[in-house]
Amino acid sequence: FRGSSFTVTNLGGMGTGHFTPVIHHPNTAILGIGRAERRPVWSEPLDDWEPRSIVPLSFTFDHRVMDGADGARFMTWIADVIRQPLVLALGS
Repeated sequence: FRGSSFTVTNLGGMGTGHFTPVIHHPNTAILGIGRAERRPVWSEPLDDWEPRSIVPLSFTFDHRVMDGADGARFMTWIADVIRQPLVLALGS
């Protein structure tokens, strides 16, 4: 972890669903990724339920470094990038 400030940990490969990752010093934040599951999600355009892969994400951060609102905006951005990867490619 020397020189790092952010960690991404994936326990989904071990079958873990939702979990709360713990920050390791000297990092200030960690993003946890759990095991994806197929779940029914309501689709407005189809006016019906459709199966979707849902990935649980957990974000732990040091509130001395980042405000909670900034953390929420970051998680919204991460979710948008996962839903629409071109958002990242286009820099929006």
